[in-house]
Amino acid sequence: MISLKLKPWSVKEDSELFKSMNGTGLPLLVYLNSDGEEIDRILGYISAEEYLNRIEDIYNGVNTFLSLKNSFISGSRDVTVISRLSDKCKSYSNLEFCEDVLPSDSLLSFEVLFFFNNVCFYH
Repeated sequence: MISLKLKPWSVKEDSELFKSMNGTGLPLLVYLNSDGEEIDRILGYISAEEYLNRIEDIYNGVNTFLSLKNSFISGSRDVTVISRLSDKCKSYSNLEFCEDVLPSDSLLSFEVLFFFNNVCFYH
């Protein structure tokens, strides 16, 4: 594992790397596989317990952005997959990254998923 501590607000090279990862805030942890594909990211502060749970999921390939994206591409239209994928896409500032999974001409637009996710699961 490689850990980089960036200062994107004051160092030009750090700023360029931060932008290339579609960073929107700090702290930002981005996990990549050996092919350079993003597995998942953790944006913002989370508790130690939640962090350990997320790291375990990343290690096991469970409920990560990459695993959910691959499930969707493989044809899964399970509401849990779509809901979790919608949540993951909210932490990316560049929606083009998520458009690979849910193109804008898809029947399942981000607006519909966002509405569905927030109304059906949280109310």
